[in-house]
Parts: sequence; structure tokens; C-alpha cells
Amino acid sequence: MDGWVGGWFAHLLVCLLVCLLAHLLICSFAHLLIHRFIELPQFLHPDDVESNGSILIYRSEVLPDNRWAPFEIGVSLFCNNDFSRPIIISVYQYAKNGKHVLQGSTRTNTSDFCKSTNLQLQLCNGASNGSIYVSQAACITQPSFLQFVKSGLDLNFMVAIDFTASNGSYDAVGTLHYYNTESFRRGNLNSYEKAITLVGNVLEYYDTDKKFPTYGFGACIDQSTTTSHCFALNRNEDDPEVDGIRGILDAYHAIIPQIRFKGPTLFSNVLKKAIQCVLLAALTRRNAVDIQEEKSKYLVLLIITDGCIDDFDSTTQLIVDGADYPLSILIVGVGSANFEKMDVLDGNDKRLSYGGKVASRDIVKFVALNAIKDRTPQEIAKTLLEEIPRQVVDYMKANGITPELIADLKSKETASTV
Repeated sequence: MDGWVGGWFAHLLVCLLVCLLAHLLICSFAHLLIHRFIELPQFLHPDDVESNGSILIYRSEVLPDNRWAPFEIGVSLFCNNDFSRPIIISVYQYAKNGKHVLQGSTRTNTSDFCKSTNLQLQLCNGASNGSIYVSQAACITQPSFLQFVKSGLDLNFMVAIDFTASNGSYDAVGTLHYYNTESFRRGNLNSYEKAITLVGNVLEYYDTDKKFPTYGFGACIDQSTTTSHCFALNRNEDDPEVDGIRGILDAYHAIIPQIRFKGPTLFSNVLKKAIQCVLLAALTRRNAVDIQEEKSKYLVLLIITDGCIDDFDSTTQLIVDGADYPLSILIVGVGSANFEKMDVLDGNDKRLSYGGKVASRDIVKFVALNAIKDRTPQEIAKTLLEEIPRQVVDYMKANGITPELIADLKSKETASTV
């Protein structure tokens, strides 16, 4: 390779993960020269090759030394599950003014990655033509979310409701917590009831015991003058679980007259409770078999809030730490407050980090309910929950947990109770 003619050459390692229902493509690039980045456009249709009707599906970071970081991308995005669809790989010389110089590009398809080893792709139409070398390609399978569910995954559900003063009084028409028995019976739900129902009706299906720990935060209880930032809605701190979505709504309606909305808005105590929930069972297990059974459990925490949080740093730290546990966090914003910080917690643009530690995976999904209020209930539920399956699979993959392992653990659990 060192004797190849050209101003540069690249070393390309492509590992293709063909998943049963969740296709992934993992690519790792390396290059001998610095300040390069790679773009991968995908043609919308084979006929678009000549018209250049392409869309950008991936852009690498600018190469700081001699190796790009590996990346993962869904096969559905990479080639729309069509392995013959044309793909262009382009290499650019980075420029601070944004006028990057094309060094060369090559056209290929996903099928060539799978079938060939030691594949050389000639770059052309650039300032510094050379070759890209596909040194390795592999097709392997990765389990899907549904496979984990079918194998016996316990998807548990926890709810936390914001009772801070900015929500307005519950007995004032039009406020976020407004509750009137007759109005509720007629199907007129407030924003919190809508979020609980839309998310809960889906997750309830996957929760085996359908018992949900339910908490509130940001209020004073009874005659207390101290704001509680995590209290059980059923008033039983030792057993905060309620039965089903109906139980959540009943506990919510029952406690509203017993509390006074205060503040500030803090997530930390609720997040600590969720992490404690996923840790406590493992810490109290009696033996290795019991500890193994915890691998079949995963917790989804729903936080419903009306505004920005006042403990952003500690919340960030807890989320970064929580990424190491079987936990996903769904934050639903109600009302018209500024939710800019929530978008940061979502981590779509940049993986969340704190104190030099980067979150091992993305576990937060934020949705402003007002932004999707005109959609159908099915579309809203899909938007709210669309990232949960990937987050579950990411955790299982990172911890070496397979559907077969969960099925085996469930089988042993059943046998031990007979």
C-alpha cells in the first residue's frame, strides 16, 4: 500500500451489522494525512445518480490525527435497506472558512462492502486523487427490541409529576393542573393527565406486574412548610406503587387538594430515586442467580414538567451516571415555558457529559407537548416513545445481555417458583 501513487491514501474499515429488525452499519476510517473529513451521501433513487439527487447521511469529524472515531448508522438510513443503492464516499480538505476542498470521491454500494475483502475504491474528481481500501467487511446479526420483549424483558415504568407553583392553581380553569371531576369524566384531560395517559397506555402493555411507582416534586404536603422534591403520590413512601394507569390518575387526583404548589423545580431527587430503584434490587439480592435475574429488567422514568430546572448541573451528572444503568428518561414539557435546557439534556446534538465523564449512551428523550398537540394520539405516543427501543438495545448490547440469556433467566425463575 505504501507504494501507491497519489497525494494520499485512506485506510477504511467497514463492519456491517445486519440486525433482525434494527439494522446498524458501523464504519471506522483511518487516514495518513490530517485535517480531512468524510461525507457519505445517499442517492434517493438509482436514477438520481446522474442528476446527483442525493442526501447527506453522514459526515465525520475533522481528522485531528490519523484516525476517525468509529460511528454507527442504521442500514435503513444508510441505504434504505437496499444494498444495491448507490453510495458516494467523499473526502474533503477542511478549511476554517467553510470552503472545504474536495480531495476525491468514489461511488459504491452496501452490497460491495459485504461481498468483498481487500476492496480498492479509486477516488476521482478531486484535488488529490487516490484510493480508499476496504480492508474488512462483516455481516453479523444484532437482536431487536421486540426480541428482548418476547424473551421476557421486564420493562418497568415510573412517573414523576411537577407540582411547582408556576403550574397555577389546580382549581383555576385553564391551568396545567386544572382538575374538575365532571370535566375529567367527559374526557377533558389537563396536560399532565394527557401525558400520563399517552405514555402509560403504551408502557403498561410491556410492564408485567403493571404496578407503577409514582412520585411528585416541588410541593409542600399537608401543613408542612418544607418543599418536598420527591414524594409518593399514594402517601406511602415504603410502597409507592399504584395499579396501572388508572391508579396513577387516581393517586394524582387524590393528592392535589392535599398539597401546596411551591418550588424550585428540581429533578435531582427524582433521578436519585430512579437510580436507587434499579440498584436496590441488585444490592439486596441473596445470590448470584438472583443478581443475574436483574439483567431482565429495565426502567423507564417519565418526568412531566412545566419549565426549566434549577439544578441543571446535578441533573446532568445524574443522567451521565444513570447511562450506565438499565434506565431511560422521558421528559415531557407541558405549557409554553422555555425548554432550551431540556434540549441540552436530550443530547441529540452532543452526548451529555459532566466532570470529564461522557455518558456511555443516550438515555434522555425530551418532547414539548405543545409542539405535537395537533397530531393524533397514536402519532403523539410514537413521538414520545420512539427512542426507547434503541436505548434498551444499546444497554443490552453494552452489557452483553442477549434475548437468549433473558429467556434462560426467566425459565430458571419460573422453575424456582414451582
